[in-house]
Amino acid sequence: MNKETIKDYTIKGGGEILTALEWNIHQQGRRSKKIPLDIIDYIDGKDIIVLLEINTESENFNEFCNRLTLKGYSFYMTSYKDSPYANDILIAVKLKKNIYVKDVTYHKAYGNSLQIDYDCIPENLFVHLEINSKCYVVAGVRIKELKGDYAKRKEQMETFMNWVGCIEEPVFVLGDFNNLREKTTIKEWNLNVLDNIINEQFHRITPKENHSFGVCYDISEKKYDGYIKNDHLLVSSIVENWKTIKISYDWELLINNLGRVKVESKANKFGKQEIRIAPGFPDHARLIVEIPLF
Repeated sequence: MNKETIKDYTIKGGGEILTALEWNIHQQGRRSKKIPLDIIDYIDGKDIIVLLEINTESENFNEFCNRLTLKGYSFYMTSYKDSPYANDILIAVKLKKNIYVKDVTYHKAYGNSLQIDYDCIPENLFVHLEINSKCYVVAGVRIKELKGDYAKRKEQMETFMNWVGCIEEPVFVLGDFNNLREKTTIKEWNLNVLDNIINEQFHRITPKENHSFGVCYDISEKKYDGYIKNDHLLVSSIVENWKTIKISYDWELLINNLGRVKVESKANKFGKQEIRIAPGFPDHARLIVEIPLF
């Protein structure tokens, strides 16, 4: 990328706010047959919605999409119909006069080809937007867990960076990176590894308060939370005002629906009371973002 391109696409701080939300809703490779429709109440109003682990083959997917449409959203998704265990991504965009969807793309993350190592390809979806006559890319990504294969998780992230590193427009990546907890002694796939991969091309922005996964009741602080910060926002380095972006984790759905989950009676090794989340009910916090555009 040459200097003229960087100058042309640089975003200055000040004015309009783009609101976004990312949420892993835990359909868990199509194990859940129904999307909890009440999540609509917790996503409505944001300009951009990124839903991970959604099942586009679920019994009530059409009803879910109809409700999004009634709320004023256009939506775009991956579709891995040939894989019975795939997780899809859906990105919804609030229909506004100053926001236009120019293109939608994704790289195939599941398949039967023996020539492609699909374990090295993360779940992904790219929406190319024009907002107030300027171009941006919003990407949703989920690094596949792969039952603890940390080397493959790292390879997935390297693959993803090869894609976004070629995009000239400002890129906002919202995703679940399935990284290990902050104080882990395991070095293969922690936040330091993630930061080294994104290097100087992107900034990682993570909420300082709370966590987004490992659903639990914090006995010492007497609040519901997690113990891993898995969900992050990555912002391409050409965005000068990235430090003004506001970001937070939110567990409101869980707190309002504790009767739908199973709480263990004993504390786990992290001093937290575990909460068992069956497939179909979100097991992540919402990642809520406010991005000043101009």
